[in-house]
Amino acid sequence: MSENTTNNTNKRIIETSPAEDVSSPTSPALISSIGEYNIITFEERFYAVPQKLGPVDFFKVDVGSRDGVLIEASLEDLRAAIGSKEWRNVAITLVLTAIVLIFTTSLMMY
Repeated sequence: MSENTTNNTNKRIIETSPAEDVSSPTSPALISSIGEYNIITFEERFYAVPQKLGPVDFFKVDVGSRDGVLIEASLEDLRAAIGSKEWRNVAITLVLTAIVLIFTTSLMMY
C-alpha cells in the first residue's frame, strides 16, 4: 500500500494494489442484509451473521461457532435457512402466547 499527500488539501490518498483489493475471494465481503442478519461471503461460503453481534473478524475468530450464525454453500440455501429460522421463531412465539392465554384463562375461572 502506498500513500500520497496532495499539496493543496493535505488529504491522504490511499492507493491499493490489486492484491489488496477488498473484493478478492480471500476477504470477507458484505453483500446484503436480510432481516436482522448481515450476509457475508468469504472463502466460497455464505454467512448470515446476526447484526447484534457487531463487527466480526473472520481472521481472528471461528465465526461459525458464534451464536446465531448460519453458514451455507449457496446464497439460495442461506436465504432458505434464514426463512426457516424466522418461521421457527414465529411458531415459538405463537405457542408461548397460546400457553399464556390458556394459563390466564384457567386462572380467571377459579
